Amino acid sequence: MVSRFTVRKARPADAEGVARINVESWRDTYPLVLPARLLSSMTIDGQTARWRNAIAIAARESVYVAEDDKGKIVGMTSMGRARDSGLGYDAEVYTLYVDPSLTGIGIGRALLAGAFDALA
Repeated sequence: MVSRFTVRKARPADAEGVARINVESWRDTYPLVLPARLLSSMTIDGQTARWRNAIAIAARESVYVAEDDKGKIVGMTSMGRARDSGLGYDAEVYTLYVDPSLTGIGIGRALLAGAFDALA
């Protein structure tokens, strides 16, 4: 159980942890919604490259992580300019994922608060 966690801006070295949270969350959340072959084709290695790029090129997308007191990534969020300017919003939270075994303890809430602070 995570007793304490910290939200901070992601660093390139966090890409694998971010990818792990992304893949595990999708596999936990979407098995009745998305084809099994799509979910099984998602790999941590494949997603690591995507997230490393997003973290490194922070001009388009900012990535924040929640980490436990041992430095393990337990959640992530990404945000940036609104993708649909016609709705009247300047910014948007693109993703918000928490380790499926740690939901309900405030990690997502803290990540969302960190995203709102960063976007302000």
